[in-house]
Amino acid sequence: MKLRHHLAMLAAGTLMASSAFAAGASNGMYVNGSIGKSFWNVDCSGTSNCKSNDTAYKLLAGYNFDPHWGAEFGYYSLGTIGANVTDPKFGVVTGASVKGSGIEIVGVYRIDYGNNVVVFGKLGIGQTKTESTYTIPAVALTASSSTSRTQAVFGVGASYGLTPNLALRADIDARRVNAGSGNSGNVTSVTIGLQANF
Repeated sequence: MKLRHHLAMLAAGTLMASSAFAAGASNGMYVNGSIGKSFWNVDCSGTSNCKSNDTAYKLLAGYNFDPHWGAEFGYYSLGTIGANVTDPKFGVVTGASVKGSGIEIVGVYRIDYGNNVVVFGKLGIGQTKTESTYTIPAVALTASSSTSRTQAVFGVGASYGLTPNLALRADIDARRVNAGSGNSGNVTSVTIGLQANF
């Protein structure tokens, strides 16, 4: 009887712990901070010192309306890319760089697979501001411009509950941004961080 009693208590405790993890991951408000890498789909042909990826990070706040549906509002940075171009006739080197950051609001759909593992997909709208800088070192000339673009953003991710109120979270996000000189390109960011549930 004692063994059966202990097993029953153990099973009940395990069930309560699992429910606490699930409740923390699926209900109410949460915040997240993540850092990783951004990959800009730009053409580096004909350039030198081309840099098409950089550090990316994001900060967001979200709210779960029920165990599946939620919404998030966040700020993101896509880092800075750049390259040098040499004029074939005059041999003048021109440097160009593009920096991207913005805000977004997305809807989130989650699936709880158990064992504290949740996967999700998201779709929404983001506004990315890109700041372009052009330099000609030979004559110490610098020019800059900025523009904003509102486009759809989508992504997928997964989280793993460490405690009822803290989870490890990984995201893959894709968006289209202005890449300077009237060009546009796709940017994919991969980040990992911590999510705190309230």
